[in-house]
Amino acid sequence: FVSDEEFEDFYAKLYEATGNLNLQIMDVTRKEETPIYVSDSNSAQNVVYNNQIITTSCSENFNTSLHDSNIDSNTNSNYDSCEQNNEGICKEIAYYKMLVDFEIRGTFENYIEFRNIIASEKNIVNIESEEILRDNDIKTHIIAKTTVSLVKIP
Repeated sequence: FVSDEEFEDFYAKLYEATGNLNLQIMDVTRKEETPIYVSDSNSAQNVVYNNQIITTSCSENFNTSLHDSNIDSNTNSNYDSCEQNNEGICKEIAYYKMLVDFEIRGTFENYIEFRNIIASEKNIVNIESEEILRDNDIKTHIIAKTTVSLVKIP
């Protein structure tokens, strides 16, 4: 998991690495953070804490005792980490997926070295999609269109 500051550092490292490797950034787009829920089912949230099953609901009668209970404060079991959906069921956010799209032009060898730099990051960087095309303008170059993600705790 990364903090907002670590994400910004990663973003800056993308630019630094491409400059050091003679790669040209054609486009970099930071997308909206996407919440990923503990469960994507349409039923009430059943969460197990200390061998007890707790059902979380975002109805008007939300059980505020969950917020004040002795459940580990590092878990995201309180109302603040929930988003309401149309059915009125509280979905607990497990983490946020932070996506970056980029398009890079350069030699294939330098792009592979760039990928190795990303892979060596202390935080896990997931490659969501990648398309590598031959550059029609410069025959010795490629154009890589890639989406990477990092995850952030709520």
